[in-house]
Amino acid sequence: MYINDLADICIHDETDIYLYADDAKIYKHVFSKADHDELKMSLSKLRDWSSTWLLSLNVRKCKVVSYGRQADKNYKYKMIQQDRIIELDCEYHIKDLGF
Repeated sequence: MYINDLADICIHDETDIYLYADDAKIYKHVFSKADHDELKMSLSKLRDWSSTWLLSLNVRKCKVVSYGRQADKNYKYKMIQQDRIIELDCEYHIKDLGF
């Protein structure tokens, strides 16, 4: 399955995406509410892309992680799955490829 066009769809201003095998990480430096809104827009584009290609996301596996001493961890991110709004879990660290 090719997901290379996902990078073109989800990028918005300074939001970027990292793709590896079946894993995708959308990331952005969030310094303000505008940055937070841009990141939410990228998540919406990801949802739209997955709907277009009939690829369901396992939203329960989607996580949010914030790095930095002054990182505002109060921002909430949500996605829709089966007509339900699900708030993404916040983690302090995430394993990458099992490490």
